[in-house]
Amino acid sequence: MASLGICALLLAAAGCAPAWYKRSADREVYGILEQKEKEVPGNAASYEVERPRRDPLADCPAADPSDLPPVITKPGEPPAAVPDAEQYRVVSLAKALQIASEHSREYQNQKESLYFSALALTLQRYAFNPQFFGMLSGEYDNTDLGDTTEVTGETDFGFTWLFKTGARLSVSLASSFSQFLKGSPSRAASSVLTASITQPLLQGAGIAVTEPLTQAERDVIYQLRTFIRFRRTFFVRVLSDYYRVLEQRQVVDNERLNYENLSILRERAEWLGQAGEQSEYEVDQIRQDELQAENSYVTSRQSYENELDRFKITLGLPTQTKLMLDRHELERLDTEGVVEVLLPLDRIEEVALAHRLDLMSQAGRMEDALRKIKVAENDLLPGLDLSASVSADTEGDSRPLNFQARRADFTAGFELDLPLDKLSERNTYRRRLIDHARATRDYDEARDGIVRDVREAWRQYERARRSYEIQRDSMKLAERRVESTTMLWEAGRRVQARDFLEAQAALVRARNGLANALVDYKVASLQLARDMGILNVGDDGELQESFDEYN
Repeated sequence: MASLGICALLLAAAGCAPAWYKRSADREVYGILEQKEKEVPGNAASYEVERPRRDPLADCPAADPSDLPPVITKPGEPPAAVPDAEQYRVVSLAKALQIASEHSREYQNQKESLYFSALALTLQRYAFNPQFFGMLSGEYDNTDLGDTTEVTGETDFGFTWLFKTGARLSVSLASSFSQFLKGSPSRAASSVLTASITQPLLQGAGIAVTEPLTQAERDVIYQLRTFIRFRRTFFVRVLSDYYRVLEQRQVVDNERLNYENLSILRERAEWLGQAGEQSEYEVDQIRQDELQAENSYVTSRQSYENELDRFKITLGLPTQTKLMLDRHELERLDTEGVVEVLLPLDRIEEVALAHRLDLMSQAGRMEDALRKIKVAENDLLPGLDLSASVSADTEGDSRPLNFQARRADFTAGFELDLPLDKLSERNTYRRRLIDHARATRDYDEARDGIVRDVREAWRQYERARRSYEIQRDSMKLAERRVESTTMLWEAGRRVQARDFLEAQAALVRARNGLANALVDYKVASLQLARDMGILNVGDDGELQESFDEYN
């Protein structure tokens, strides 16, 4: 029964092993990332690769009927089916950024790439730790028709240890035993203890040994910088897409309002036409514009629904998810305004060159290439290794651990490998020299590309800022035109229908243009901060420009 209990415990331990290995890997990887994060300027973020299981919309409020896109119903037509607003959830901008950080497939892939880089580092670090091994074997032998029964066993335990100097230490203890259970009642046991060490003095010593570890350490830094850069780019895109959906929703509202205004105008024109105060030609003009307005509304609503579906995929949500975006976010953006950039262009370029993480990584790769040249130079040296070993056994003694110094053997020596055939090493060395020259060119190109990026981003910001000011003035002018033509119309003054229609169309264009210009202005500001490398990103994706710190 005791044996069965031990077997059950061993099986249970084996069943828990995969979960234990997973926890062990996570603990070591997240520890590495927490340590490396201190070496990389940027914002803290969660690196957990396990996605949350909770409903991402659970804490979002239900939609109000006014949040749903309006539906046009013409006189005499049956009312269109209106969706139940209670089934929809309203997602704020902050909530959308949080959902994207937890459920976006693209974001998840980047976190996993970061995890893999740290996981690879654990293996390189492990290479310089003692690596233990153990083996047990046993055999039951029944021979001579049951006259002789023997049980034999062998064990082999030990470890190997690679040092950063290139030295390798190996220690092993091998034992064997036999016991006759039937027949001759003899028993035997013996062991052999062996230790050896080898130290390269030329080829294979020093930097050549530690290079894989050094590169793995730096690769985690590079991947961490890539992840931070990705977060900035990704969340700017999510914010931009969020506002674009709201912008398109506002276009839907503007087109519906334009259609309703033209419907009222058409009814009044028809009444005036019947009274002989409006020409049939002008009435037809208004009817034509009303039909065009209806078509524009239908087209804009389709575009809005398409944009919303695409945004759901960006967030990592199913396309069928019933959600609406908070229309008050555009109002808040208009009220809060956009951070004004007062930095001159030369200062913007200076800040970008000092803070862009991808340029830092490119500079690091130049150092990597230079270090690999030294490794290749080491490979060109002759091989000269010193070695020593000692072994002791217990032959002739049935006690497996009865080692005695007089039975120990000690050997020492050296091995010289003359550099008579180094063609492969020569080619590698030449390749490393070219790789360094190429890495230097890549750095120069990356530097020029960053300067170009921020110059383009600054020009885009200036254009968006000026466009916003123009559209704001255009909106005021369009409102005055509609107001003046409406007053003249209602006062019975003679107003050409075309004048009224053009004023109404100008107002629709101005409203749509103002919404577009406001979003462009905000996005351009964030993109400039991103390309300068100074965009702060919170754990859940909150974005904050920090231009004032560099004035």
